[in-house]
Amino acid sequence: MKLRFVIFSILSIIMVSAILSRGIVIIEIEDRIPDNLFKHFGTRSKNIQILRLTSRDCEDREEMVLIVKGWIFGGSGTGVGEEVVDELNVIGRKISTMMKVHLKRKGMYLNLGPYLLILPSDVERLKVIGLEVKIDDL
Repeated sequence: MKLRFVIFSILSIIMVSAILSRGIVIIEIEDRIPDNLFKHFGTRSKNIQILRLTSRDCEDREEMVLIVKGWIFGGSGTGVGEEVVDELNVIGRKISTMMKVHLKRKGMYLNLGPYLLILPSDVERLKVIGLEVKIDDL
């Protein structure tokens, strides 16, 4: 029992170190935030909503915190609960990385997140479900 705890602790430390070394944290969260607080980007067939939680006024901040969610029209699928993996691309002056995110079917739509993102402050763009958003537009 103690050996399992030690192994789990070591793996947790390694995973946190890997996340922090990239300067990016992504966590799927519960959606209890009103849609009117988010900025909407996209079309009638796909849309992402982003809520910036950190102020632009603090230029000396090392990180930026966002909540990202969205949807894409998926047509008729195999049923509720179907999952599709997509890529969330984070692009900046000193960073360009891709992370996997899950889209979950609900009716005719595949829903993204919401995800809490902690990113380096020099990130310039996010791209997911085929839509690219400039951070300056937030």
